Amino acid sequence: MENKRKAIILCGGSGTRLSPATTEVPKQFLSLVSKNSMIQLTANRLLPLVGNEKNISVITNSLQARWVKEQLPLASLIIEPEARNTAPAIGLASLYMDQDDIMMIFPADHVFKNEDILRERLAYGAEIASSKDVLVTLGIRPTHPHSGLGHIERGTVLDNDRLSFYVSRFVEKPPLELAKQYTKSGRYYWNGGMFIWRVGVFHEMLKKCAPDLYTGLMEIKATNLDPEKTKIIFSKLEKISIDYALLEKSASTTVVLECNDLGWYDIGDWNEYGNILDKDEAGNSHKGNVDFINCTHCVCYNDSTTKVQLTGLKDLAIIKANDRVLICPRNKTQLAGKTAETFKASESVIVNLGAPEIKLSIKENTWTFGI
Repeated sequence: MENKRKAIILCGGSGTRLSPATTEVPKQFLSLVSKNSMIQLTANRLLPLVGNEKNISVITNSLQARWVKEQLPLASLIIEPEARNTAPAIGLASLYMDQDDIMMIFPADHVFKNEDILRERLAYGAEIASSKDVLVTLGIRPTHPHSGLGHIERGTVLDNDRLSFYVSRFVEKPPLELAKQYTKSGRYYWNGGMFIWRVGVFHEMLKKCAPDLYTGLMEIKATNLDPEKTKIIFSKLEKISIDYALLEKSASTTVVLECNDLGWYDIGDWNEYGNILDKDEAGNSHKGNVDFINCTHCVCYNDSTTKVQLTGLKDLAIIKANDRVLICPRNKTQLAGKTAETFKASESVIVNLGAPEIKLSIKENTWTFGI
């Protein structure tokens, strides 16, 4: 079965909420948590499951293809003609595979502190997908109530010892009070957007749940994936996520694998990024040439050789990247994406998203931010 496992990495977003670090290069190609980029970390953690780089495919757009080729030169590259969300993208990738191949689908930019646990869950999911006509998804046991993630409610047991269950339903991002109830119940998992299925089963489920999408994909297949014909047909496919197109309509034939202690993070903003990094005794975290003096619960990212020094600050994110600076309270870092166009349009700019007035002094190759 090993050589039938095919990893698909979804790589198309830009990560605007990590501006200004992403004004030049999308976040999956940045070295945010190690010397390797996010997409390289993703590929490396999947290699033991699929055997070699040729069994890893990256589906991306023409703008990001050059970074994929630079960072994963041995991976297969699938160019999405235009952005039409995850269902058409995954469907297109499936056309490059055999019907009995096991597709293992992942975002390009997630972080896992405990990769051995992840690989055990994925190997078990591949075992299920190869032997049963079901879709498989990974459900991450919540560590706290989260209103920014979709949830999966588990139903009847498949194998209690191996923590696998049939899905009762998929739930969109719940309000915080409802998320608290979900977490307390113990029946709900976070939907991390990781899926495993046999290609033939996937196609049959699409035919049933998303017939227009299935028909379009089969038309593309009939062209032998001719680039120009594919582009025309693909442009007519509905823009829709895999959750809406397929999973929510096929919960009864979907299995969720409970995942504990993955150390999973989706770096959605600078506050979340600060939670991933190691912290000092005052709860500060950083990457790059950074010093903290009398600071509490701050996060700082510095991509330059210039030193950044934070003095007397609390609960702030200060990001110095691409000759731009973002200053933001940590509880407002979700707003950073709205400043992305501002950063792109300016040669050199400092944007403050609601933090108290911060003084900046520059001396001897050190930028000091303080009150």
